[in-house]
Amino acid sequence: STIPEKISVEDFSHMLSDLPSNALNACRDVVSPSIQIYLGKTEGISSIRICNNGSIFHRDVLQNLGLARYTTHPETGGSGIGLMDIWMLKERYKATLFIDEVTDSSSAQPYTSINILFNHKKIKHKYN
Repeated sequence: STIPEKISVEDFSHMLSDLPSNALNACRDVVSPSIQIYLGKTEGISSIRICNNGSIFHRDVLQNLGLARYTTHPETGGSGIGLMDIWMLKERYKATLFIDEVTDSSSAQPYTSINILFNHKKIKHKYN
């Protein structure tokens, strides 16, 4: 099955607005920003993945994920609503959310990947 069969067009459009917006915000202070978007299947499961080389998630953002809106950039208009909307949609569609961050010293810069798998399992994972 494909992503549009798993999620309404409105909700899919909302995700495709919030995820890149968050990636752009993460990359706002990066000299050579890079954002990659993948729509397709991962091991046969419809998925959305967005990766960037911007700043990693602040610990408070991750601790509040799904509980309360939290923004690290209120001065530039951030409200925290984007990740809360992503969480709400993840819950609605029983999707799995993976947040993968590479911050080790061997990496030239941080790397963040957000993966949403439409697998009806409703799991949250964060790897570091």
